[in-house]
Amino acid sequence: MLMMLCSFPITLVFIPFFFGDGVEGSICTDPSMTDGTRNAFVNTHNKYRSIVAQGKGYNGIIDYTPTAANMLKMTYDCNMEAAAIVHAKTCSRKESNPKTRRGIGENIIEINKMYLTMPQVAKQATERWFRQLSMHGVNANMIFNNAVQGKNTVNHFTQMVWHSSNLVGCGIHSCGKFFFVVCRYSPRGNTIDEPIYLIGQQCGVCPAGTQCEQKTSLCAV
Repeated sequence: MLMMLCSFPITLVFIPFFFGDGVEGSICTDPSMTDGTRNAFVNTHNKYRSIVAQGKGYNGIIDYTPTAANMLKMTYDCNMEAAAIVHAKTCSRKESNPKTRRGIGENIIEINKMYLTMPQVAKQATERWFRQLSMHGVNANMIFNNAVQGKNTVNHFTQMVWHSSNLVGCGIHSCGKFFFVVCRYSPRGNTIDEPIYLIGQQCGVCPAGTQCEQKTSLCAV
């Protein structure tokens, strides 16, 4: 029996697969930041906001934080990131001029452990900001007053957990011997004589358009 073998052209189709590495298909377009780093920033911010909202944050003054009735869940913002990266690249070790970012809050920190990965740097930065609560404490009524601002020992913590700051974007830049980390927040917190958050039943006063996320006690969109 004669068998006829027919050949057909085979076209190989390459389907790109991306791992959220900050190039294509990522949360934001800047390749200097990866999605892993972005998620590390926003997830650790929300982790600590949840701890405070649930009354589990150790306050160096009054034992534990009171529960929060209106703590918003943060989402990551690319505009905040872009501005944060610009300032991080200055390697100034100083906060930017508030006049250049009206309505926008900012946290900065210098991380000297150059062996850390970028997501590890993100986690350590937020952890150190949160640690200000246990080291220095905040007044029992959770009001950001002149005394709190004047001490300048918990201002990074208070901005990180400010109830209405629901957008965050961050940048990290290697400055030779240290990483300069900058996070931007909208709307800004740390307003004199305003509450860091409203004390009350967890999620008791979630703003319109949000609902309580039971697991975290954060008001989520």
